[in-house]
Amino acid sequence: MGGGDITSAFESHGWIVRGRIATLDLTMDRETLEFYDRTAGETSARYRAMDLSAWRQQSLQIFPARGRVLDVGAGSGRDLALLLSMRFQAYGVEPAEGMRAEAVRTYPQLEGRIFPFGLPLPGDADVGLPFDGVVCSAVLMHLPESELSDAVLSLRRVLREKGRLWISVSGSRPGLNEENRDDTGRLFTRLNPECLVLLIEGLKFQLLRRWEEADRLGRPSIRWNNLLFELNGG
Repeated sequence: MGGGDITSAFESHGWIVRGRIATLDLTMDRETLEFYDRTAGETSARYRAMDLSAWRQQSLQIFPARGRVLDVGAGSGRDLALLLSMRFQAYGVEPAEGMRAEAVRTYPQLEGRIFPFGLPLPGDADVGLPFDGVVCSAVLMHLPESELSDAVLSLRRVLREKGRLWISVSGSRPGLNEENRDDTGRLFTRLNPECLVLLIEGLKFQLLRRWEEADRLGRPSIRWNNLLFELNGG
């Protein structure tokens, strides 16, 4: 696909600002963070109850054995603890203080492994790079569209060459208001998977695989888009 086609695709979804991919107003969404801080105990318990058998097998296939993996948006600590149990050198970032505290309370082995960063990762964020893999599950849809390119660039920065980036975002969600917020105030940016692939491939990643999954909390109206990329070009 030519550069003009990519630009047209982004423009149709509002991802171009003044002739370039939008990178303005780089702040984490406050209402979304406040929700996760306010409901950290309840939300973490709900996430811990999910069946992770398929996720476990996928992780073993995607990342090299005992590789360094960063869990972006570590949340309840569930996935990070599982990665450690599979003998990955795993670390996480999570901007919500309440969720970080709940994660360490539930999984004491995570002490010192979760850093207080959100996306885009700060340029001086010390997270122990480089990593063989990055997991970014249920995170990008909480960002304003203007932050997407900078978020992916910050993930690219912590990956080694040929490192894997695994992104999971929800599809359409019912009940959002005109500002793309649900009844709790959380932001759910409507992400078109095709445009997301174009954006990430334009930042020196190659799409390796794409697949859909049912919602593991049993919500029939929500499905998840999984995108697996490999970094080519640093």
